Amino acid sequence: MRLGLLNLGFFAIAIIVFVLLCGEYMYLTIDDSFITYRYSDNMASGFPFSFNYNDEPEFGFTSYLYTIIVALGIKLGFDPVIFSKAVTIFSSISIMFLVSYSVRIFTENKFKLYFLAALPLAFTPYFAFHSVIGMETTLFASLFLASVVSYACFLKKDSKYFLFLAITFSILSIFTRYESVLVPIAFFIYLVYQKIFLKEGIKIHYVLVNFVPIIFLISLLLWNMSLFGQYLPSPFYVKESRELVDVIRSVSEILTFLTYSSPFLLLILLKLKTHLKNKFSSFLIIQTVVSLFPFIFITQWINPFHRYYIHELPVLIIIGFLSLYLLKDKLEIGRYSKLSIAVVLIFLITFNLTSSSDVSQYTFQQAKGLENTHITIGKILGEYEELSHNTIATVPDAGAIPYFSKWQTYDYVLNDKITIQKGFSAERFYDADPKFIFFYSTGNKNFESMEIVKQNFVDENSAAATGHHDEIVNSEKFKNYDLIAVYPKMFVFVEKEFSLENPNLINELKESSISRN
Repeated sequence: MRLGLLNLGFFAIAIIVFVLLCGEYMYLTIDDSFITYRYSDNMASGFPFSFNYNDEPEFGFTSYLYTIIVALGIKLGFDPVIFSKAVTIFSSISIMFLVSYSVRIFTENKFKLYFLAALPLAFTPYFAFHSVIGMETTLFASLFLASVVSYACFLKKDSKYFLFLAITFSILSIFTRYESVLVPIAFFIYLVYQKIFLKEGIKIHYVLVNFVPIIFLISLLLWNMSLFGQYLPSPFYVKESRELVDVIRSVSEILTFLTYSSPFLLLILLKLKTHLKNKFSSFLIIQTVVSLFPFIFITQWINPFHRYYIHELPVLIIIGFLSLYLLKDKLEIGRYSKLSIAVVLIFLITFNLTSSSDVSQYTFQQAKGLENTHITIGKILGEYEELSHNTIATVPDAGAIPYFSKWQTYDYVLNDKITIQKGFSAERFYDADPKFIFFYSTGNKNFESMEIVKQNFVDENSAAATGHHDEIVNSEKFKNYDLIAVYPKMFVFVEKEFSLENPNLINELKESSISRN
């Protein structure tokens, strides 16, 4: 009874610390999240999988399940930002519970204070950060972990119930993010490992059942091709890279993530031989390696605080605590053995707190930039509802401005399947007749005249040839646009004729940009 209350106390502490950290970062909703909100808002309005409030499907969202859940929240009358964060915060708490309960299951309830395993996540700032920025990251992580743990429980108990759970959670997590198919693939690899190294037979019906999530993914890909004309969401094509520089950077980022997880890795290495002989922990190790490998070929240029693979951290914590349990009798320093174990636990729980300043600084900078630029511009445009039939072009930030303005938007990076499938065309870009073109900027450039700033911008983008900026600014049609304002993170170009026809809107944008700078 006393141990039970102590366990609940540890979990309560974990939730309290986690919620307090969430409160530190709650004010940030990153720009990409507003892309999902726009799709969800359209879905709730009767335009499924549409970016532009019409019946034309686009594939700029990365998660079917998350987009549908947020759409249901909107349909029920909730604000999408608040509702989505409630979903991901709940998902994160479920992750902490799953990590702890897994330690209990895998030690056969011999690790009595298993809710201690929830505390390292609770004290990790970037875990709280990903729980409140508006992305599907921790929803995916919870379903991914449930899938991994279910497979591991199946291997430990040989129960069809856990295999059913593993297949179910795999399907749900694939419906959230496609890379979750790596878990059932890792299970196939594990079966080969089991046959060769553990000298155990393979039951063929288990192999056949494990094809169900893969068949689901194939069906989903065929549906995608039928509806969108492409197998994967646009971000997959944009972020995939085989360039040597990108591969090296990706490897470096993954090693950085493992460095942040190094205490748990060290514990795993100390008992690696034992883990490799054990069914459930060897599966956890195999799936971790398999699940991280593809990210070597994903460009890391937008991956704050390991967003692409933070779902592996809970798995590493589980294996680390299993190692700690196996090492418990050797963590003795004379009569101070209990004190030494307490010191180890405190270190495991709090070592990631050192990242707090980095996360807080990033949060403040991003939130300030978005509020002073994207959100401000989007809300100003949204005041002119009678103009929302006009088109804006975002190069490349396509989240908050389209979401708050509700204007038609040309986003050739993530939300234009023709560009993804056939390549970018400056002629088609201008055929969309954008009244505004928004380019990303850094720094305050209001110390010069707008003409000088515009010329510098054209010269820089013509020379740099980054993305398709050069094709856009070198087109003859770009001469029909004037630079009317420079926000902290955005150049605002407007079609000259439209500018003359709507002086109030233009003046409001100009005045707002001055106050924001």
